[in-house]
Amino acid sequence: KFGGDVGELLVRGPNVAEGYWNRPAETEASFDDDGWFRTGDVVEIRPDGYVAFRERAKQILVLSTGKNVAPGPVEDAFAAGALVEQAMVLGDGQKFVSALIVPNFEGVREWAAREGVDLPDDPKAICRNDRVRDRIDEEVERVNEGFESHERIKKYRLVPEDFTEDNDLLTPTMKKKRRNILDRYADEVNMLYDGRGENEDDEREATL
Repeated sequence: KFGGDVGELLVRGPNVAEGYWNRPAETEASFDDDGWFRTGDVVEIRPDGYVAFRERAKQILVLSTGKNVAPGPVEDAFAAGALVEQAMVLGDGQKFVSALIVPNFEGVREWAAREGVDLPDDPKAICRNDRVRDRIDEEVERVNEGFESHERIKKYRLVPEDFTEDNDLLTPTMKKKRRNILDRYADEVNMLYDGRGENEDDEREATL
């Protein structure tokens, strides 16, 4: 049962339990009125009939326009390039999608050497380098081409610190601790959406 081409996967059948024993609240939250079990997985029905996993439902961003955005596929699309190490897509409750982007500094330095671009050693300074940001613009535009207009990154900020388990921005299974990242980069996120914060010049607006 699906609400469209993309939606939460619901299942029902003889191999699916009818509820949780003596836990009515959890049963009500996990099943719809017709008895379908909510898996918590957002999936896409592909034209070939296969079902493709998109994102966990609890990770879905709901824009102020009512549009839903699965951040995982957008973030994963950067892996096809060599200049972005990590990205976290934002936008829950906002009018548009934005992102915090961690450059792949090794890849950036290799690109700079090929192009004859003189880069500073400091990662923060690299994130503020105009040539680097112009090149990252191209990566964002490449990723945007693969998504619907409401899913595309409109603005982004480069941040110099990898998301790791050591700095409490990743779980032991390498999943992003999104709340921790939002707290760590609250100033940068504020700049993306309402201009409140420092270093306004670090913000970049993608070409849609």
